Amino acid sequence: LFQEEDIINETSTKVILQSVKADYEAPLLKGMLSTGIKLSEAFTSNTFDFYDVLLGEEILNNDQTNDFDYTESIYAGYIEYKRSFKKLESSFGLRAEQTSTNGELTTPFLSKNKSIKRSYLNLFPNVSFSYPISEKSTLGLAFGRRIDRPSYRDLNPFQYRISSISFHSGNPLLLPEYTNSIEITHTYNNFLNSYIEYSHTTDNFTEVLIAIDSNTVNQTPVNLDFQKAIGLGTSAYIPISKKFSSFFSFNGVYLQNKSNLDSINVIDIDAFWGNIYIQNTITVSKKTKIEISGWVSSPGIWQGNMRYQWQGTLDLGLQTKIMSDKGLLKLSVTDILGTNGWGINARTGDLYMTGGGNWESQQIRLNFTYTFGNNKLKGKKAKTGLDQENKRSGEGSSR
Repeated sequence: LFQEEDIINETSTKVILQSVKADYEAPLLKGMLSTGIKLSEAFTSNTFDFYDVLLGEEILNNDQTNDFDYTESIYAGYIEYKRSFKKLESSFGLRAEQTSTNGELTTPFLSKNKSIKRSYLNLFPNVSFSYPISEKSTLGLAFGRRIDRPSYRDLNPFQYRISSISFHSGNPLLLPEYTNSIEITHTYNNFLNSYIEYSHTTDNFTEVLIAIDSNTVNQTPVNLDFQKAIGLGTSAYIPISKKFSSFFSFNGVYLQNKSNLDSINVIDIDAFWGNIYIQNTITVSKKTKIEISGWVSSPGIWQGNMRYQWQGTLDLGLQTKIMSDKGLLKLSVTDILGTNGWGINARTGDLYMTGGGNWESQQIRLNFTYTFGNNKLKGKKAKTGLDQENKRSGEGSSR
């Protein structure tokens, strides 16, 4: 049985960001003291109109049409002290944040608006040490607590259809997540870097597939009870010869997600996976270089309760300087073997889902760059107090 359904979604979003930031730094007791404050406010206004198309006519569906306004105020202050004790480099910091939020949902089918207000205060300590255990080796230790907030898009409760049996919606009840982490690092001779890290995240926000009933699935961001992760990795730059060098990195992760969303949707998933990246550079002449690079990733966990399959790519690049070295010509070919497609599967309730696809990963690019004036002068991009807020106003931060 074939059934066709036509729908139209019209969305508009307005984001207003304001921020004031001040920092102060001064020497203190043979060390350096830094302190500062940051005040930021964000306002987002979202309109979502849903239309059913019947016999070529667009009919507004009041059951799925709504407006959502969200206001967030953050008042933060920090203090950090850095000092050297002979060979030991140390840093101690503390940040405090007071946050107030208000979300207002307006829908034609509700008799009155739905408002969600929150206010909370948090403290975030961080400590780090660095010590040279020999002339060529340096050992580092760091502990910290941080907060990550969901994107404004994830907080938007708009619901839109993906197919006749699935839809996607935001979640205005999303909480920020808190991560405690400890990391040990080692550097050898400035070319070999290794690390091992453990982190525990409470209220981890991520997208999951939730079974609404035996025929309907909702893809939505939620807060998990917790996420545990153990990671280790190493990277090295290897100058094999004057004309041939290689960069290699390996990262391995054990991840566990747990949460009881409701009586049907229980998340208890874990996996170990790793990825390898290799980049080889061949110097043909003073003006010409060839790059051969690629990566491969073993099956692992994507988002909250989805598993992804093997994935990888192989790329080739050629660059040469022309026009008295003021021009740079680059030729690149990406995903030569066509292995950068994706595939996932997930089980939620009594439903088992699988999917996959490809994107425009196989490309041939030819770029030309010409430098005017003094090419030894480089501009510096200054950071502003709106960097984090701008990132959250993008396409989403679910993981």
